[in-house]
Amino acid sequence: MVVNVKLMSMFAKYLKNYPDGRVDVEDGTTVCGLAEMLGLPIK
Repeated sequence: MVVNVKLMSMFAKYLKNYPDGRVDVEDGTTVCGLAEMLGLPIK
């Protein structure tokens, strides 16, 4: 599976800045939403 590198770096940034899944006001994307887009399991 090929993953968009930019999306992965964004995801890593959001995990670092918003570890509890808070909304990023810049674009309204939540960590959980981004993880679901990537097909990652949410615990």
